[in-house]
Amino acid sequence: MGLIYNLIIGTVHLLFVAFDALLVMILIRVVYERWRPPWLKQADDTVKPLIVPFMSIAHRTVRHITGKSLTEKHLVLVIIVSMWITRFIVASLL
Repeated sequence: MGLIYNLIIGTVHLLFVAFDALLVMILIRVVYERWRPPWLKQADDTVKPLIVPFMSIAHRTVRHITGKSLTEKHLVLVIIVSMWITRFIVASLL
């Protein structure tokens, strides 16, 4: 019984690490789009192909649920808030 619980906890921790990595990638993209520091261009070029498909999936989901098309800034805010809510729900279940 302890092994299954530890596997579930390990999987949840990996999920949280994935959330944190995605949040850092989104933050890099937002900072580069806002202020355009030249030292962040290479990181933005690396992160952009990873973020664009995720943003399109989120855009389609939000459009399907609300019927509205959000701007990229609002979509990023919705993604960050939904990741925080998901993190709190998963953490409270354990």
